[in-house]
Amino acid sequence: MSSNLSRIEKDENGKKAAESSPSVEKYSENKMLLWIITSTAALILFAASTFRHILFRSTAFDLAIFDQAIYLISQKETPYVSIVGFHILGDHAAWIFYPISLFYIIAPSVYWLFALQSLGLASGGVAIFMLARRRNISENAALSLSCAYLLAPLIFNANLFDFHSDAFVPSALLFAVYALETRRTLWFVFLLLFVAACKAALSLTIVGLGAWLIVAAVTEKNSDSATRRLKALLGGVAVVIGLVAFLIAMIWILPSYNPRVVSAISNFGYLGNSIGGIIINAITNPLVVASHLFTWRNVEYLLLLILPLSWGLSARALKPILAALPALFLNLLSLSNAYKDLIHHYSLPILPFLFLAILESYSRGYSLIRKPMVIVVLSIISFLALAKFGYFEGYLKNQDTSSSIREALTLVSAKDSVLTTSWIAPHLSHRKSIRIFPNSGADEIGNFDVILIDTRHPGWRMDRNSAKAWLDRLDANSSFVRLHDRDGVFLFRKKGD
Repeated sequence: MSSNLSRIEKDENGKKAAESSPSVEKYSENKMLLWIITSTAALILFAASTFRHILFRSTAFDLAIFDQAIYLISQKETPYVSIVGFHILGDHAAWIFYPISLFYIIAPSVYWLFALQSLGLASGGVAIFMLARRRNISENAALSLSCAYLLAPLIFNANLFDFHSDAFVPSALLFAVYALETRRTLWFVFLLLFVAACKAALSLTIVGLGAWLIVAAVTEKNSDSATRRLKALLGGVAVVIGLVAFLIAMIWILPSYNPRVVSAISNFGYLGNSIGGIIINAITNPLVVASHLFTWRNVEYLLLLILPLSWGLSARALKPILAALPALFLNLLSLSNAYKDLIHHYSLPILPFLFLAILESYSRGYSLIRKPMVIVVLSIISFLALAKFGYFEGYLKNQDTSSSIREALTLVSAKDSVLTTSWIAPHLSHRKSIRIFPNSGADEIGNFDVILIDTRHPGWRMDRNSAKAWLDRLDANSSFVRLHDRDGVFLFRKKGD
């Protein structure tokens, strides 16, 4: 009995000593600092996207599109997106909008999307820290790598560009790798399904992830055989999940909900006018592919991706980049320059694997820069050079119509069908019918109850001359009466409504 008591006392004393030890206190401080940094990053991201929206600079493509679809789902209506003219599943086969609509049931607000997006992007900082510690990287270095991730210009820029479900993907992929490494198989599978739900094309990234895991399992010599077998097994599972999800989207979902055209297919039109044709031509016409792959624009894009992180990358630890190749090749082969910058969301699936390569490089001592403070400073410099926070200067300079727009919005009821400009549309997307200039022709204006136009700042795909031409056309239309006219903002309502 006395020996048991003495063992208990020793255990308790040892526990108390450990709890009061400097290393535990430091870990507790670092953990708290991690949450403070991540929370601050999330708040900054949320504030940036919210402020942009309040300043009437969020757009119909894509915020109003997704907001309308999610709103309609929350109201148990068919999510037919009137701006593009088809069901939301016909866009990117992204069924993630259905669970997101649960938030709109609580309160239908576009600010849910900004909050979810900022949390999704910022949580990657936590994942980086956890993965770094698994590789025996010191806590201070792990914190600096988390900061580097959160300061990546792509994170800030993609968050600023409306809302896209792609924003959830970097963190989900990083946590999936952590789940794999900690043998949480069900979580690994769940996170891959979550990624597949965000966008059909992301299924190819899941295939890339699986291929990387299989290659790593075959080539690794330092890990035990059980770990290699598990990695190979789950790599195979990832390949199957990715391929099945991609085929379901391409063969069933997209043709069923948008039989006219698959979204963004025009960006690869030189390879064909269908998914099957594009894949076949990409395989059978390598010279055509090469002519679009090896361009100076693509060289510039690769430099934009790599140079801000060159301090941590090493040619001896690039295996994780294998998983990013599907997304990278799609971007390189696209005709759209939006795929080849750090402004839009198309590079988000590449970012987590760049950082996994940095973690591998750092843990093996290959990194060019290893001092935590230097890593943070270099990351801040990259952020200041490439993050588009300077856009707000332009937003603030063009606020001469904002108060007039807000006044006009009060004249629009929830049941009105609306024709408006791209920058105003996200403020009126909680309705069944909303279209934007110039997607609707002059012969269609009779289909709308309300037409709202800002002639000074008409927004995307419309200039002041075309806005003025529309204004003259509306003034000449006897079916509408002008209800609002101030600061270049005009609201027309159909007579009898």
